[in-house]
Amino acid sequence: MAVDQHRVLGVRWVEEEAYVDLLVDGKSVLELIPDVADRITPLAKRWLREPVLERAAAFLGQRENASPLGPDQIELAVCPQCGDLGCGGVIARLTVTDTEVVWEDVQWTLDRENEFDELPAPEPLAQAFPARIVFDRKQYEAALSSALEMLATGPWCVPPPSESWNRRLRRLLGFARQ
Repeated sequence: MAVDQHRVLGVRWVEEEAYVDLLVDGKSVLELIPDVADRITPLAKRWLREPVLERAAAFLGQRENASPLGPDQIELAVCPQCGDLGCGGVIARLTVTDTEVVWEDVQWTLDRENEFDELPAPEPLAQAFPARIVFDRKQYEAALSSALEMLATGPWCVPPPSESWNRRLRRLLGFARQ
């Protein structure tokens, strides 16, 4: 059996969007996922503090009420406006052992009832995203500790108004001009 090479998890603060970006071997996880140019990680100061911290704990396998996902799943990319997976997001299965943390089975998730979603159907992203990413647990936990420090610093932000968000809301409520 082949031994998986450990990847390095890194983090960086994205000031203009007020979120913690997750890096795999120095590359944003969002760059590893096709068609998520308008998504962010779920570690953003634009939403309520407690749910975001619960989402961060989920990356360590500590899940209480972090999301409607299963106990072994994490959110890698979410809607930047609401953080809801129903708007189109990316999830992965998380496995935490004594020495390693593994992300695998990465897939899209979205609300198929929403006629305005233009994202790909929920399917495995194995063609573009590595099928399995293995991290050394100590290094992974240190990186997530840095992410928590970034989230703990300064005030929680209010998202800037977004024309696309306003336009989408108007369409959903039936106020859009025909």
